[in-house]
Amino acid sequence: MNWTAEAKLGFFIVVAILVAVGLTLRFGHFHLTPKGSYRIYADFRSVDGLEKGTAVRIAGVRVGEVTDITLRSSGMAHVEMMIFDGLKLPADIHPVIFSNGFLGKLYIELVPGKSAKPIIKKNQFFPTRRERQEQSGSHLSFSWFLPSPVWGDPLPSQPGASVPGPSLPSSKTEDPGYVQPGQTLASPGETVSVNRLVRKLNRIADDIKAITGALRRAMGNKKGTEDLKKTLDNLKVLTDNLRDFTKNLKDKSPAILKKVDSIATKIDQGVGTVGQLVNNKDLYNKVDSAAGHLDSILAKIDSGQGTIGQLVNNPDLYNNLNATLKKFSDLSHKSDQMVLDVSMKGYYFPRDAAADGFLTLQIFPRSDKFYEIQVVSSQLGNYNQTVPYTQVNGNYIAGPSQVTENNYAIKFSVEFGQKFNNFDVRAGMIENSFGVGTDVFLTDNLTFTFVLYNIGSYDPIAPNPFTRMYLNYTILNHIWLTAGWYNAFNQNLSSPLVGGGIVFSDNTLKTLIAGHLP
Repeated sequence: MNWTAEAKLGFFIVVAILVAVGLTLRFGHFHLTPKGSYRIYADFRSVDGLEKGTAVRIAGVRVGEVTDITLRSSGMAHVEMMIFDGLKLPADIHPVIFSNGFLGKLYIELVPGKSAKPIIKKNQFFPTRRERQEQSGSHLSFSWFLPSPVWGDPLPSQPGASVPGPSLPSSKTEDPGYVQPGQTLASPGETVSVNRLVRKLNRIADDIKAITGALRRAMGNKKGTEDLKKTLDNLKVLTDNLRDFTKNLKDKSPAILKKVDSIATKIDQGVGTVGQLVNNKDLYNKVDSAAGHLDSILAKIDSGQGTIGQLVNNPDLYNNLNATLKKFSDLSHKSDQMVLDVSMKGYYFPRDAAADGFLTLQIFPRSDKFYEIQVVSSQLGNYNQTVPYTQVNGNYIAGPSQVTENNYAIKFSVEFGQKFNNFDVRAGMIENSFGVGTDVFLTDNLTFTFVLYNIGSYDPIAPNPFTRMYLNYTILNHIWLTAGWYNAFNQNLSSPLVGGGIVFSDNTLKTLIAGHLP
């Protein structure tokens, strides 16, 4: 097949176009690096505004540039930097992204760590981009048809790891104290960018705006204006008072200083009590003598002489004091365990239009044992039967019997009782006669009470024992409401009863009585 000149020209143009397209598509993987340069890597939380070609500096001197930026799967930005030949970077060097002012370009500053290792290996200048391109040792490094990864770890994720595959030539020998070519810096990078500063300033401005808004709302009305005026007036009064005080102090300072000088002179001359204390040697001798006497007294006390010495050194005193304190402790323990209730109540009997009043003291030394002391004022009174006798011819003849009533009697009750699960039983003297009683706790607030007394006593009107049975309802733990029946076994005195009362605790009586109960 014979190619014409036109066909050969067309084929050459097509091949040139394809090569140009390939170079254009892969231009991002084309690197022109001077001989001896090497790449290192650093991870940043944010690289906002950082681009390829960004300068890498140490102490403001350009030592390299950014060649690639990718994203790790951990969310960190992975930055590839090319460092010029002639540098050895300590392993603890720290990368920081800075900005040249508010509108300047970003750059990466490599901040030396705490190690004392030098950074520059040999004395040389750092070439510019054009000078690096013109160096005779320059070479091209192409990454043909290999996609540049963006997501995932393009390089080892562990700091200090080396990058597999081909690397740029380097004449440096490995040193564990320095960053090796292809190594990721151990220290994560920081970002000190203008954008972050602007965001912080915006937040500060928002806070100031909120404060000024609150002040405007507080002072934007008539009341706020008046309050502000009062505050300013008070501040003016305060400053005026302070000015007057400082003026008076300034005017009186010479006189005050003169008096202080006079007092100091008198003290120095031994005038007055303070002067005697400062200048009189006899006072020192007396104090020294008193200290000697005090030392003698303390020595006698320490040796056990005298009453105070016996108190300090005799172990019997400690034992007796310990026993006394134990008794007080037992008394306090009994007082804490004991429950003491004082109540006042009254019953009204509609049939006789009479009433009884009760003042009751209940003592609970234990939860299952109690004593009850009661004073009763009764309008029902007592009935007595008498038989008059007359003498006729030496013989006594009985006359008709007479019944008399003693109203408004004062009676007493003293009982002891035992408490069980939901009821108690008590016995003793009830209203000047023997009696028994029980309380049944139906609910927390409702109690049924039955009392039987006047057993064995004779009453011509009511020959049978007296009874009181009623329901007692408690309100608010301190108020009683009562309803029931009185003297059901004696028809002449039988009557319904209603009443109420109040109960409270007396801690003073509790303390006085606790030490005398078994």
